[in-house]
Amino acid sequence: MNDSKVEFNQNDFQGCQVGCQEVNVTNVYNQFFHGSEKPLEDEDIAQLARELAGKLREEARITSGDMVLPVELDHPINAVALEISSDLQPDRERMEGTGHYNRRADFLNVYEQPAGDIALQDLFKKALGRAETESLKKCRLKPLQERYVRCHGNIVGVVGQAGIGKTTLAKILAKKILDEGLLEAEFIFYIPFRVINYDSESNLLQFLVTSSSCRWRHTAQSDEALLKEIEQSSSCVIILDGLDEAIMDNKSASYVSPDDGAKAEIFIKNILNGKILPRAKKFVTSRPRQMFDLHRDCRPNFIVNVLGLSKKSQEQLCREICGEDAPEVLRYLEEHPDISAYCYVPVNCILTAHCIHRSLLDKEEANLDCITSVLVYALLGFVRSEHIRDNASFEPHKLSQLAWNGFMRKKIIFDEEDFKEFEINEETLRAFLETYVDSSMRVKILEGDKRSYFSHLIWQEFFTALYMMMSMLAAIFEQEMLNFGDGRWEVVNKFIFGLTNPKSFKSLQKILPPTVRKNVTMEEWNKKKCLLQDYACSLMPAEMTNVTCPDFLRVCGFISESNDCDITNHVIAHAPFDINLSENILPSDVTSLHYFLSHSKKEHVINVGFGSAFNSVRFLGDGFERFFRGLAEDDRTKHVKLRKVMVERSSITDAGIRHLTKRMTEIEELTLYKTGLSHLHVEILAKSIKTIPKMMKKLDLVENAIGEVGSRALATCLFNLNSLILSACDLDVEAVKVLAGAISRRDQPMERLYLPSNRKLGYEGGLALIPVLPKTKYLNCNHCNIPAAGIESICKAWRDFSEPEIILNLDTQFDDINLRRKENEKLSDSARGCLQATRYKDTE
Repeated sequence: MNDSKVEFNQNDFQGCQVGCQEVNVTNVYNQFFHGSEKPLEDEDIAQLARELAGKLREEARITSGDMVLPVELDHPINAVALEISSDLQPDRERMEGTGHYNRRADFLNVYEQPAGDIALQDLFKKALGRAETESLKKCRLKPLQERYVRCHGNIVGVVGQAGIGKTTLAKILAKKILDEGLLEAEFIFYIPFRVINYDSESNLLQFLVTSSSCRWRHTAQSDEALLKEIEQSSSCVIILDGLDEAIMDNKSASYVSPDDGAKAEIFIKNILNGKILPRAKKFVTSRPRQMFDLHRDCRPNFIVNVLGLSKKSQEQLCREICGEDAPEVLRYLEEHPDISAYCYVPVNCILTAHCIHRSLLDKEEANLDCITSVLVYALLGFVRSEHIRDNASFEPHKLSQLAWNGFMRKKIIFDEEDFKEFEINEETLRAFLETYVDSSMRVKILEGDKRSYFSHLIWQEFFTALYMMMSMLAAIFEQEMLNFGDGRWEVVNKFIFGLTNPKSFKSLQKILPPTVRKNVTMEEWNKKKCLLQDYACSLMPAEMTNVTCPDFLRVCGFISESNDCDITNHVIAHAPFDINLSENILPSDVTSLHYFLSHSKKEHVINVGFGSAFNSVRFLGDGFERFFRGLAEDDRTKHVKLRKVMVERSSITDAGIRHLTKRMTEIEELTLYKTGLSHLHVEILAKSIKTIPKMMKKLDLVENAIGEVGSRALATCLFNLNSLILSACDLDVEAVKVLAGAISRRDQPMERLYLPSNRKLGYEGGLALIPVLPKTKYLNCNHCNIPAAGIESICKAWRDFSEPEIILNLDTQFDDINLRRKENEKLSDSARGCLQATRYKDTE
């Protein structure tokens, strides 16, 4: 027997007479447990392999069945789907913050449809395909290509921010392997990085088995035989969870034999780079920075990103947590998108739903109107627990100092030295690490064993803000404000403004020890509040462009989070009258903007998108409906006027369109690009445009399936439109005839009629457009498959007018390049002259 340490308990010796050579466990163990020299037969090795595989499966089943939640529930919940994206471009600058990075990009991902593009069962197929493609680029010789695929085709890396569901995904994979046979797995090693012993040396089998929490009796002979079985097996799965908790450097590692003794770090790197167990399927989870900081030899070639929960999964999880009260909680979340915006992270979703549920059940005046108030409520519930309430040494301000220090150092994982530095005693640490209960809920703030970390990044950011507002002196606070422009401060800034709310301040001040409370007086707090007012005003743009719009929305978010009259009024006084919105608008942005508009008395004019099409607005989630509902139904926003609306690729509902039409009399230009308009939506718009007292300058419905039905609805309002743009709107000959008939009956010519990329028009469609020539100043029918004969007819009609002021933009752009060339050759010189002349006028 080798000299590795093996632990036994009393159960291990049941049926054994200690001190004798006979051990009544199995016939196989009789041969070698006490170091017998008799070689193992094939059937003995097979039996050993079956026993080890069984124990590993049992341990993997136990580990994967243990789901850690941020709150302790009194009933089990079912799993919901996580969104996984293979579209991951590592951004070194973004990863440098050790998890602290600008989260707006994450929020945008949640509202993308579809958010995920890859299924769990397809991960290893994609990894193999990626390796095969890369091998052709990196290796010329066939043997080297095959070796590359062997090393890199069986490993999947999974990244995502803390609490996003990486461990959950790893456990779901293990359960699907065990219960559904998702992957063929004779041996399955489920290894959390945090349980690995990084100091001791062992052979590869001992490392894998011990790190999988599996009890096994090792001998040199049996280990060698089993290692050979595992190496030759193509049905071995290794799940390595939580690389960010590993204690190892980012250097490469030289090859080490599986039979040799080595430290865990060496074996891990050799497994990752495929030098050891290349046939085994490896699944590695990590936060982004630690994954991309790995040496390139060890970094998985195929890495996917866990995006979190889709809106559907959030609702499903809420129902699991809240039961029959779920509709009321979901309604509350819908009314507070600045809270629900964080629910794409599973731990946030669970914590938020539970807090709202408890506050509604207890009928408390909790005022959960922002994410800061939710976390304050959760923390106060934690502090009220019996265990904490009677703990004289409990000092939450020290945890906030730890969070602050970690944030400034870009550190998210803490060890004993960190806790000693801030004098966090073992009792306080254990209180945060373990879960305690009061009458309402159980909350977990810290996790870990030898090394600890906040259960989610949002808790560290909250405690960082807590330290700054509740412990830091105003003079030091002012100096630290110089860092606020850094993108990774985004959420901390929001929490800092949330803690300017007087109710939150008074509630939190009570949980601080008297020595800290003396330093943070109401006077100090008010100084910080004034500094924050000035900071928000400095960000408020005097004139809004596509560059300054994000700053404006950010400031709206600050004052909405604070919900404080002094800050709100002070900031509004510095706000511009004209508000130009552009780019992506989140539901939480809409709520913040509505808060601003409903508290401002200025007669603001809003352009939803402005200038060129590049500055249009994309409402994410239910932002479109929420925005126009606020303007249509809230009396406090009646003084606000809409001028231009340019919306692209947004989800538009029937209710959203109806809310929009209530402000139609103010809108001069309306663009709804690629928004999936239904025929009902077009009908609602047309009815509204018919009734407005002043002619609308432009209606642009590019890339919506208008068709003949929609065209008939639009025909009823064309007398009240100055320009109509229906590019790529699935118009056919009949649709054009309907539109042309309505335009020909106008009293005055339209300024512009754009109909390009409606490829069903053809020759008949071209002829149908001739009646509109006297009633439009500009006609564009490019890429409509109009042949040369049709263009000749249109040009002839154009020449027949006594004052040919119409600008024509026509071509013979067919999809078939040969057909396109033939039709161009058929055009007469007269037609060419006509088109050239009008195009010259267009450039003028």
